Amino acid sequence: MVKKIFAVLLVIAIIISSAACGKKKKSDDKTEQSSGGKQAVEQVDKETGETDGSTQATESNEADAGENNTQKDNASPGGVNYQPGEELFSFYTALDDAMSKFEGPINSFETEDFSLIDVGMDYLAMFTPLLYMGTYDNLEIFGTDEGEYREASGSVIKFGKEFTRKEDGFDPQNKKGDDVKEEGILDTSTNTLTYEYTVKRSGELIERLIEEVVILPDGTIIAQVFSKKLPRDERFEDKGNAYFIRCEKDELVIIKADFEPDVNYTYSSIVGKGDVSPDDMSQGYKKVRKTTVRDDKANVEKY
Repeated sequence: MVKKIFAVLLVIAIIISSAACGKKKKSDDKTEQSSGGKQAVEQVDKETGETDGSTQATESNEADAGENNTQKDNASPGGVNYQPGEELFSFYTALDDAMSKFEGPINSFETEDFSLIDVGMDYLAMFTPLLYMGTYDNLEIFGTDEGEYREASGSVIKFGKEFTRKEDGFDPQNKKGDDVKEEGILDTSTNTLTYEYTVKRSGELIERLIEEVVILPDGTIIAQVFSKKLPRDERFEDKGNAYFIRCEKDELVIIKADFEPDVNYTYSSIVGKGDVSPDDMSQGYKKVRKTTVRDDKANVEKY
């Protein structure tokens, strides 16, 4: 899948960045200092003719304890292993790790019902808007040509970009002069992500996407995605699309729904609501289908 390809490329980029910025050098320096300390102790022991095994064991235990505490500090209650300076990528990776076990059954799903042919896209609904989120952790590599920024304050990380298209895009819907804005907020203390993407043309809002993702303390993922775009042509229905997702250890549930074609739509936030089911989240929407994956088998039912 494209999200996995991006993840691999981003890991490579991060490794290159770490080497270029000297991150590895800091780690090596620590090792060298630690080794130097041990050599000094050994030298003193040789001169006195004594071996202080208890001191060496204590130092080793303290070092191990410090390392373990660091790992615990980085890991949030929801199981996200945040790496300093790479929190956005860490959050995305946690989503991928939790959801990937259900990807195989969804890809293996077969149906003769043409209306269910694109059911695999429901699985990608949560990932697609966030595909490049991790690049904001490494703007020194990926650049700021479109006004990209990343601002961290305590547990809150704000990221996004804002620019005007200088030429028509590959997608026929992307026109020269469009004003594009992307805003995201990740709170690592609550494992909560909110994201919004908008496009204005001649000052008029023509496209809007909103996504909310919450990782609960037990690792359960709750998410909802809303989007309204201009229909490509008269063959496509003008409507809004909504996805309501709940992913736990043994089960994935996704409800696909439609709503009225209003780009200024309103919605009920799931932030701070705790564990909410897709059935509850989708109340008031025109439900289209429900995908459930459990025991390595995907089941899809239409409403």
